[in-house]
Amino acid sequence: MKIKYKILLITVVISLIALMLLGVTSYISMKIVLTEEITGNLIEIAKIQKERLDNLIEQNSERIALIKSRTQLRISLKNYIKSGEHRNIDKINTILNDAKTSIAKFETISVLTLDGKVIASTDSKVIGLDYAAKDFFVKGQKEDVIGSFFLSNTNELMMYLSGPLIYDNQLLGVIAIDANADKIVAFITDYSGLGKTGYTRIIKKIGDAYVISAHRNTNQPIIYFDNIKTIGVISKRSLQPDVFVFEDVIDSQNKRVIAVSNFLEKVGFGLNVRVNYAEAFAKLFYLRNIMITIIIISVILIMVLSLILANSLVKPIVHLAHFAEAISNGNLDEKIIIKSHDEIGLLAQSFNQMSQNLLIDIDKRKRIEEELRQHRGQLEELVYERTADLEKSQQALTYLLEDVNESREELSLSNTKLETQADALQHQNLELEIQRQSLEDSNRFKSEFLSNMSHELRTPLNSIIALSDVLIVQTKDKLSIEENNYLEIVERNSQDLLRLINGILDLAKIEAGRMDVTLTDVSLGLALDIIEENLTPLAKGNGVTLSLQIPDEIPRVKTDAIKLHQVLLNLVGNAIKFSDGGSVNVSLKYDSDNVYFAVKDTGIGISENYLGYIFDEFKQVDGSSSRKYGGTGLGLSIADKMIKLLGGAIDVKSKLGKGSTFTVTLPIKWQNEASVMLKQY
Repeated sequence: MKIKYKILLITVVISLIALMLLGVTSYISMKIVLTEEITGNLIEIAKIQKERLDNLIEQNSERIALIKSRTQLRISLKNYIKSGEHRNIDKINTILNDAKTSIAKFETISVLTLDGKVIASTDSKVIGLDYAAKDFFVKGQKEDVIGSFFLSNTNELMMYLSGPLIYDNQLLGVIAIDANADKIVAFITDYSGLGKTGYTRIIKKIGDAYVISAHRNTNQPIIYFDNIKTIGVISKRSLQPDVFVFEDVIDSQNKRVIAVSNFLEKVGFGLNVRVNYAEAFAKLFYLRNIMITIIIISVILIMVLSLILANSLVKPIVHLAHFAEAISNGNLDEKIIIKSHDEIGLLAQSFNQMSQNLLIDIDKRKRIEEELRQHRGQLEELVYERTADLEKSQQALTYLLEDVNESREELSLSNTKLETQADALQHQNLELEIQRQSLEDSNRFKSEFLSNMSHELRTPLNSIIALSDVLIVQTKDKLSIEENNYLEIVERNSQDLLRLINGILDLAKIEAGRMDVTLTDVSLGLALDIIEENLTPLAKGNGVTLSLQIPDEIPRVKTDAIKLHQVLLNLVGNAIKFSDGGSVNVSLKYDSDNVYFAVKDTGIGISENYLGYIFDEFKQVDGSSSRKYGGTGLGLSIADKMIKLLGGAIDVKSKLGKGSTFTVTLPIKWQNEASVMLKQY
């Protein structure tokens, strides 16, 4: 094989290996990143769908509780059981019809006696029917039951609600409600964020049957399966606790999907969100094709350049070889024509000069032979010496050519390595630029989303709260107690939602570095007095003793008064909330550099297993605490980030069942004072 083909083969093989390694590595990296992004999005959608279903269940629980709480309903039922008088049934029917009018989503409201028979109902057709064997009746004697599905005669999705009717600690009967489940159908068919193929499914086991929502391309909202074998692996996993992620799985329709499953313990629902694998990774497949095209083009260019380089290196060497052959054949008139100015060009000039010198020597020898014929012996000796010198020169020339060949090969390999490294560096720079642009786009989208969410959510919520307050004041004597309760529920839930939105926005501002710090000269005694004044009513309502231990002389602190107030209000408020019937003590100490606030309570405490993440966003100590005491899980996270923004820190010590102590360390003078605008407090 010729040298130029060897150079071409080596260059192409090395370049192809490098390009393939780079391409495969980049493809795998992009797939990992895209998989994390897709599964993260599905987890967020599943979380939102779970919250929507939880809210629907909570609304229905509140509604059935309102109906059950009507004293006249229970009294009339008790009187009917005792006397059997039909006028009590009329009173019950009147109350049920009023409740149905107030709650549009309730189709039928019925009252059943303990033998399972319907004695009163908003639908006269069901009066007298026997539901003693129905699951909602059996469970409804013990607790409120929500979530048994069935299809109406018009093929609409309905659900049973039931609960016990108790008066004077005596079980009188069961109230049963047929509620329209169109909200469940609505959020199941909401495909926001799921592209063209994604959809949400819910599944619930009722006896030996399984109720499961249909695929996206079907018209019916609910399909009934009698055999668990017909349910896919994703739906089966949805009936098991905890969140589970399927990064690549074949569903019951023999389609390749990415899915996330979740289980709702309150009602026993399984919920899963899935999206088609091909659609999810369409961008990745597109980039893969582009990468393959680039590799092919690069290989072709490398082959062309390598061939040009090989020719430029080999051609002068061939000329030198021909020259050496001509010299060895005695053709001293041969000349080397090489126009390059590198080492080979210099070597060619040396060879030409050497041949010219040889010609001169030969001419001299001929003249000497002509002039000194009579000195043949001396001339032969001289010729012998000249011939020996010529042989030595030819041998030196051969050695020199070998050295030149070795130097050229080493130079070619070095150039190839440098070109490979330059290509790899260029690809890395291109990939870094793409990643930087992606990060900038993500930050911009996040800012736009927060701005839109602030305007779109807070404005209508503030209007709802204001209107609810006006209605509560102006219609207090005009509406019934139940209707006033409805208004209070609307106002309370709106306030909770507004606090959640404000907390999320505060958290986003801190993480984005857009939370401003306005320094003031703060009186700590006045700040703690305000905290005590604001939280004393809450402490009395929970039966908690709130006390403050403040030294007589307290230094004034230069910090952000509003953020400090928010941190202390959150810590003391949490201590009161989790200390039913106990005590909360707030103390203050200081030294030359810092002040130390200690909030100590005798509440439920925190297990050591949870202390590591109580400052994480949306984290609660456990599920039972979340249900009993409420909260979004943002308060401690925002407090921790705000106090760090002020140059301080929060430390916590706690034992389960024995209370907790939160200690806030705050510098007397903020270290970054020169970067903000100062105000006088």
